[in-house]
Amino acid sequence: MSLTDLFNRRLPINRKERYYTGTVFPGIVCADNFKNFKQFLEIIKCCDEVFDISVDTCSIQFFTEYGLYESSFSERFEEFYPEITGTRDTPDILILLDDPAPLLIAIEAKMCDSVSKPDLIDQMNRQEKEVLSRLGTLWDPLRIVHLALLPKLLAEDFGDLGPALDNSSVRQVITWEGIYDAFKGISSALYFLEVLRIAILNYPRLKADRSSGQNAQGRLAGEDILALCTDDEWAFKTMGRQGGRESALADIKGGAWQKQTYELNKSPIPLNRNWFLISEFVEFVRAENLDISN
Repeated sequence: MSLTDLFNRRLPINRKERYYTGTVFPGIVCADNFKNFKQFLEIIKCCDEVFDISVDTCSIQFFTEYGLYESSFSERFEEFYPEITGTRDTPDILILLDDPAPLLIAIEAKMCDSVSKPDLIDQMNRQEKEVLSRLGTLWDPLRIVHLALLPKLLAEDFGDLGPALDNSSVRQVITWEGIYDAFKGISSALYFLEVLRIAILNYPRLKADRSSGQNAQGRLAGEDILALCTDDEWAFKTMGRQGGRESALADIKGGAWQKQTYELNKSPIPLNRNWFLISEFVEFVRAENLDISN
């Protein structure tokens, strides 16, 4: 029996992005105590140094879903606490190679979730501002490589993602197919390589519907939502935006929220990661001290 057969007969393949970034990616790239990690470095072509990478040498730190604010307990980071606000956005994967010179690799990955190119760029901008630029002030020199890890079809659709905020480099785009090709044949990673192969082959079927709207029971501009939400008889309780509350917060901070159209639903519980409470939206707006009426 093949793994594909098992997915069809028993538990269906996982579509959640965090499974691929938090389980499949490290299951492949970190196999054999990082023995084959150099093959990942060859994909990103960011350095000529030879890194002695293993747990034994204590020269690598590897995190998924790493939030600087939530994770730090070092006094060295205390100076950041008053400044870290907003989304507290973080890359899906954060890797620090410490020797011979610090190299920070940040990866924002997409697999099956729906995302637009502008939303991905906005997300990477927030990560650079909230996390990467702050870390850059702690270690000098610190080289930072910011990557987008995408399915090949999505990468071809998006093309160039433009430069980093400081214009020091062009953001790299690598693909899940590239990860698979670089590591196929590594016996200790065989299971997760097969999971990735099946996900890649089924990407057109597994990806989220980019047309969205399937949960929308109404649509209104932000300024209209703000005007109507105080009506006790108004039925809508949650609202949707690609990228969820983080994108809505970016709308508010950038001033686009008033004319931006949001989806509405009567459910008092957010339907998925792209949905959030209307009451949260109102709090975000008022927190920006905008000229609004109660």
